[in-house]
Amino acid sequence: MRDWSTDNTWIWHTTPADIGDTDISVWIRDGHHAPPDRFDLEKKYYDYTIVETVICKVQITSNLSLQDHPSIVYANNNYYVAYQSWETSYPGLEHGRDIFIKKFDSNWNFIRKVQVTSSRHYHDNPALLFANNKLYVAYVSNEEGATTNDWDVILAEYDLNLNYISGSKRYLTTLQSLQDMPSLFYKDGYFYLAYQSWETGSTYQGDIYVKKFDSNWNQIKKVRVTSETSHQDRPSIMYGNGYLYVAYFSKETGNYDIFVKRMDTNLNLDSWKKQVTSESSSQSYPSLKFENNEFTIAYASNEGGTLGIFMKKYDSNWNFIEKTKVVDDSSAHERRPSMTYAQNDYWIAYVHNLVGSNDWNIFAIIPGCEEGPTPTPPVPPKLRWEITVDEAEYSPGDYVHLTLRFTNEGEGPVLITNPITTTFVAPDGSIVLEEDLSYSISVTLGKGVQWSFGTSYKLPADAPEGYYDARVSISGGRYIKTVEDLFFVTA
Repeated sequence: MRDWSTDNTWIWHTTPADIGDTDISVWIRDGHHAPPDRFDLEKKYYDYTIVETVICKVQITSNLSLQDHPSIVYANNNYYVAYQSWETSYPGLEHGRDIFIKKFDSNWNFIRKVQVTSSRHYHDNPALLFANNKLYVAYVSNEEGATTNDWDVILAEYDLNLNYISGSKRYLTTLQSLQDMPSLFYKDGYFYLAYQSWETGSTYQGDIYVKKFDSNWNQIKKVRVTSETSHQDRPSIMYGNGYLYVAYFSKETGNYDIFVKRMDTNLNLDSWKKQVTSESSSQSYPSLKFENNEFTIAYASNEGGTLGIFMKKYDSNWNFIEKTKVVDDSSAHERRPSMTYAQNDYWIAYVHNLVGSNDWNIFAIIPGCEEGPTPTPPVPPKLRWEITVDEAEYSPGDYVHLTLRFTNEGEGPVLITNPITTTFVAPDGSIVLEEDLSYSISVTLGKGVQWSFGTSYKLPADAPEGYYDARVSISGGRYIKTVEDLFFVTA
């Protein structure tokens, strides 16, 4: 229903509730004849049918920099995808390795994007978990390591609006060797972490371990799952039919193949072991789920010449049911699958990489989706923007007036809207201010259009002396800019 308007157009944004036959009535008046509660003319359109558009493949990222290692979950009618991106840069480092999370609604409309890490250290291989009405993201980093081979697993917590939960960051491993490829699971008040570790030395080329934690992330037990001298990697942990199952890929047969082992919830390892793949080609990166009394494994395979995504299903006793080719484009590599069950379907997030190019972007697909050509990534928006302040020097308690100036240098329109978050970072790296813009903004910039706005933020009375960095996130994290040493605070 729309009220009277002088506009001669009306855009109706339909929802799934509108699917089916609909009657539309348009009342028209010229303002001279009919009274305010009547109309001069009525036009009716009967049996106007709104059909359901089936979405079975979506593009998650469209950045020109490399996007990698997606992890997908579905929670409270929203999709969340964590991934590594090279879109950031730091002094002396052209491409950072940072972790991001994107949120979409149940129809894959973008809602928000947040940056989980923001330092020049190496960050990779995020793993998302939904539990206790929160999101847990584990990732690996060498933040505390002196070399690139000293990675640990770090955990951070977010609410479902992608707000970081203060004080939640913690280390789940603290060894000097390389710890990699985390996978998280939650059951009956306990957290489980599966990961790859090189703690036994290079002779074993990486083995799979599982840790059990209580509800406060206090470690209860740790078990070594594999002890082969060949390479073992990328575990995926899941509970089903009375056991915890860990899928991983291993080179113990000569090629990379997928294996599954199991244990009880007290991490007592069972002798049962299943080899899921045995092709002459290599299979890797399993993602394991148990839904509708069936086990499902998605994995990458180069059996078609290039890397593609395949899926196998088994009954609750691991009897084979079927194999599905999910996506296998001969002109591209599809790799790193991560799977979630949502709205009666599996959604598999994966990395798409055209052969011979560096355009790594992330897609998600329903197995069995009717495929056409891989969609051409849209031209990313080209937004040039500057952040300036009115003064070069401030005192604690002063108001800092920030001005943002934008120029759309791309071909397509650019939407600037809330949430818009400003962060001031003190010389010691601490965040002294982080505020969302208090008023609403929604501006679409056409090609070549310039626009600016400003707002003021009050420094804390105890703001330490030194140069401050400013970081601004606009349009829910779609655009992020950091200016180092933007202003100075005197004691």
